[in-house]
Amino acid sequence: MRHVRRATCNVRRATCDVQRRYLAATTRGCNSTPCSSRDRSLRPDQRPDDGSREIVTPPGLRAVRSALRRHGAVGNLALAGEAVPDSYRGRKDTSLALYYLWLTGQTMIHHRDRFERVYALFAGTAPAEARTAAPRAAVEAFFARKIVAFRGAVRESEWRSRFNDALQIELDRPQARRKIERWVRRGMLTWLEVEGAKEGLLVLAEDEPRLAELEGGRAPEAWRPLETSTDDEAVFLAPLDIVSARGRAGPLFDFDYVWEVYKPAHARRWGYYTLPILIGDRLVGRLDPWLAREASTLEIRGFWLEAGTIADDRLVAALGGGLVRFAEFLGAHTVDLTAISPARLRSRLRDAVAGHVRVVPVRRTASRSRRS
Repeated sequence: MRHVRRATCNVRRATCDVQRRYLAATTRGCNSTPCSSRDRSLRPDQRPDDGSREIVTPPGLRAVRSALRRHGAVGNLALAGEAVPDSYRGRKDTSLALYYLWLTGQTMIHHRDRFERVYALFAGTAPAEARTAAPRAAVEAFFARKIVAFRGAVRESEWRSRFNDALQIELDRPQARRKIERWVRRGMLTWLEVEGAKEGLLVLAEDEPRLAELEGGRAPEAWRPLETSTDDEAVFLAPLDIVSARGRAGPLFDFDYVWEVYKPAHARRWGYYTLPILIGDRLVGRLDPWLAREASTLEIRGFWLEAGTIADDRLVAALGGGLVRFAEFLGAHTVDLTAISPARLRSRLRDAVAGHVRVVPVRRTASRSRRS
């Protein structure tokens, strides 16, 4: 069992650079189908309990299958259907049927139309070599590895919960431990002991050399940034970013972060879509962005630096670079920094981005920005 003391700082510094490489590699294509051990021929009364047990109806399934056969590929918006009670997965029976067919592997994502997934029948879309059923042992090994790989390091209790959910089974602790130890013996997983942690963490055995480098204060060569690093350019982490979501921001960065998109407006402390700001290996603050599409303007509606963060030249330059890249990513030609305070910081940021995007002149409005 490897014992790691102070690798956290180096992990933080390299994380967003790894994410850029990952996104560049994974967004080139979008054809996908769920890799699941669930039987493709499940009947509606046999389907997994995903919250739609009572509302996937035979008429809805017939309508969706008929549309797929007629048109080849369809999205939810193109389907008529009967209204159903409130459901996370849709408001009509065909929406739930479409999700059910995807969940059970009978359809796959053919392409996307902006934000909408467009589906096609699996049998007519996937290549022949993909139309096979994986052996149970291979399925279990796939999910066992995926759960660890996605998180980098995971507690045994969390691994068991996610493994059970992925396979729709109910392993108890001894059963899960036996499976884990089998994959440890086979060289797929290993245990990691972190100083101060109450329990060991599972990591991929193949990551041990990287962990050794991190423990020695070095970032692996493969993690070198493709362009700028987080020292040079701020990164605005998405709300569900694995680095900071689901409570990780607290222990890793001493940063209190909650995604407030589902809270009513009056109950939000920060904003609708507030993003943590990563510079170097620290989360230095947060901003609440909004894209005004018709005006092609990136509005910063709220901006807060963490207590003790000094807005020196390095931070201003990194923030400016991050805002420029963010605007380019969104296709925005203008940025509105009006809500950023104090005024001197806003002025310095304006100078930092002015050569790359147009900046909206300051309006006389109340600022929402403040320090936490």
